[in-house]
Amino acid sequence: MQGKIMYQGDVLQAKAMQKEIMDVKAATGEAPLWTNQMFGGMPSYQIWAKYGKNVTTYVIDALKTVFPNPVDTILLYLFGAYFLFCTLKLNNWLAAAGAVAFAFSSYNFIYIEAGHANQAYAIAFFAPIVASIILTLRGKYITGGALTAFFLAMEIRSNHVQMTFYLLLAIAILVGIELYHAIKAKQTAPFLKSIAYLSAATILAVIVNAGSLWTTYEYSKYTIRGKPNLKSETGAVTTGLDKDYAYNWSESVSEVFTFFIPNAYGGASGAPAAEDSKVVKVLTENHVDPAQAQQFAGQLPVYWGNKPSTNGPWYFGAIVFFLFVLGLLIVKNRIKWWLLSAVLLSVFLSFGKNLPFLSDLFFNYFPLYNKFRAVESTLVIASLCFPILGFLALNEVFVNRDKPYIFKNVKLAFYITGGLTLVMIAVPGLFLSFKTSEHQTLIGGLTQAFQGNTQMANQVANALIEDRQALERADAIRTFIFIALAFCLLYIVIKQKISLTFASLAFMAIVLVDMWSVDKRYLKDETFVDKDTYSQAYTPRDIDEFIVRDKDPNFRVMDLTLADPFRDSRSSYFYKT
Repeated sequence: MQGKIMYQGDVLQAKAMQKEIMDVKAATGEAPLWTNQMFGGMPSYQIWAKYGKNVTTYVIDALKTVFPNPVDTILLYLFGAYFLFCTLKLNNWLAAAGAVAFAFSSYNFIYIEAGHANQAYAIAFFAPIVASIILTLRGKYITGGALTAFFLAMEIRSNHVQMTFYLLLAIAILVGIELYHAIKAKQTAPFLKSIAYLSAATILAVIVNAGSLWTTYEYSKYTIRGKPNLKSETGAVTTGLDKDYAYNWSESVSEVFTFFIPNAYGGASGAPAAEDSKVVKVLTENHVDPAQAQQFAGQLPVYWGNKPSTNGPWYFGAIVFFLFVLGLLIVKNRIKWWLLSAVLLSVFLSFGKNLPFLSDLFFNYFPLYNKFRAVESTLVIASLCFPILGFLALNEVFVNRDKPYIFKNVKLAFYITGGLTLVMIAVPGLFLSFKTSEHQTLIGGLTQAFQGNTQMANQVANALIEDRQALERADAIRTFIFIALAFCLLYIVIKQKISLTFASLAFMAIVLVDMWSVDKRYLKDETFVDKDTYSQAYTPRDIDEFIVRDKDPNFRVMDLTLADPFRDSRSSYFYKT
């Protein structure tokens, strides 16, 4: 609204990667299929390509033309989920509330902030694809099949194969459960007819995107996802990523507490120290200047999981978590077992190296699984399934006439979720250690920084643990308040003191407040910058201006002033790397 632009790291990296392509396109009217300025030369269709014969290209272009970034992505989140909840026969206002619960899941906004635009777009089509498949399985073959073809084509066009792969894993579970019930009910003929329509829809969606899929498959053979040229020390030759690299971003097992307590693991890496930080207090008591103490405390890691870094937690919502548990108790629809199975699979796979038995089984034997890194990303499936089951539970509260039964289970869900949250307020150390696996290394580094003062190093390390506990406790209190609000609202609904429309709007409001306030921690006002600031992201340095004077077309540059020249495309904005 203020005419600012979102400062997205990955989008800026892409801008540098595409510079030569766009320069040639501007000069000739056509984009080249090769660029010399990335990785010593590579096919440009892995960086930018129009795919003008792909009809979905024009749909995406229309969305991006009408709506400014990231409004288009958020509207897709909302409308796709709304369509799914309407398909599941929730009333319109309740469906809208469920759409808000899905759309504002923390990582949907963290991906936007980081500039993972394709990933966010791919996630936005999850819900309408599931809705279309459900319609087809219900016997609406033409409508469901056509919508499946369209939304799946849009999903593939988003060009994030990893997200699409995870969605297909979840859909495979859904189809398996439907097959079981079809056999049990002796209704295999209608089921097979649905599968025929869905298969045709899938073939259509793949054909529409054949250009991007085939070139990606072809090029992948020559990347770290293909067969290596060199054998490992053991002599083994595999096709796929190195396991350590693929598992580098693995969710810690107890990190699941962030599903309902966002700062259970300290929040984002690099977060500034709180004003009432215990670390700052210890440092100032040891005669460190307050400003320096604040700066030093900000350099210490409040995030204490074993991922190298994180932009934030996988927060599904306090209210959504409460409703999800309620759904496990009262939802009778067989879709519950699909949702629970998909959640468990996505959570277990997200553990990666922290649950090697299952992860290695998939990595070594499941087709394509070893092509993808950052296994925590499997949680995108859980982030879809949590609100679905939660709002199916809410719908059950609204329509079920057996109010004593419903209230009994609402109380039980409150005791489980509220009780667990109270434990996390009173004795968080019962489940969480608040120490990284490198805690002793941290103390050693602090001792060195304090010139051998071991006592001060231990004081600061203990204060850091207290800061982490304070962050967790504050959010646990916040979570309990939202769970209690949801419980009170359900009590009023069960007692029939308010209309269902008003109750739906009330849930939409409190869910939005819950989710929005966490999302704002990561997608902040500061993320948006003036256009002048954005345009200066690649202002040439003196050394850049000196290098580009060389008109020899064959020279290449390796810029070791960058943190990692293999992970930073800045050089490619100016010259061949």
